[in-house]
Amino acid sequence: QFLEFELKKKEISVDTNIQENLPTIKADVSEITRLFTNLISNAIKYNKESGSIYIIAHQENNYVCIKIRD
Repeated sequence: QFLEFELKKKEISVDTNIQENLPTIKADVSEITRLFTNLISNAIKYNKESGSIYIIAHQENNYVCIKIRD
């Protein structure tokens, strides 16, 4: 909710490209949530007004590759 408010306040759009049927990631849910919250929060904080954030997720061999770009 906090991130949604900040996105709307700065009028930042979020575009995603997430591959279907990605394998499950085995990790601590709270740590992964904290990691992505921090990355997206920084993408918002250091973005320009009416900017964009791109979130891409796909599988590369045995890995899930996630990229966040602003």
